Amino acid sequence: MKPVFAFFILATVHSQANAQHQKGQFETDFDHRVQFKLVKQTDKQYYLEVARLGGVSFERMNLFTTRKAKRICGDMGYSIKYLEGVESFDDRNAKPNYIFPSLTVEISCP
Repeated sequence: MKPVFAFFILATVHSQANAQHQKGQFETDFDHRVQFKLVKQTDKQYYLEVARLGGVSFERMNLFTTRKAKRICGDMGYSIKYLEGVESFDDRNAKPNYIFPSLTVEISCP
């Protein structure tokens, strides 16, 4: 009886995650400590927004983006087009009070 119940819970969580991807709601990745929104545009193209909440560094957001693209596209390779939120090396020093936007990218699979 318990394995059936565990399967039901797992299936429910999986279906909720799929619903979030379709609606484009923010999810949390606890390994990277970031919040993100992934929207599937076509079979091979995705829109990913990584929220800049809680002082998340650009390096961590960029690493998460790269790993997410690899997970989505697999071993076939991927292309990442940065749309907004890219920081240069000295931006934090040059603009200390500037509120940087979330990192938004477009991921394309071959």
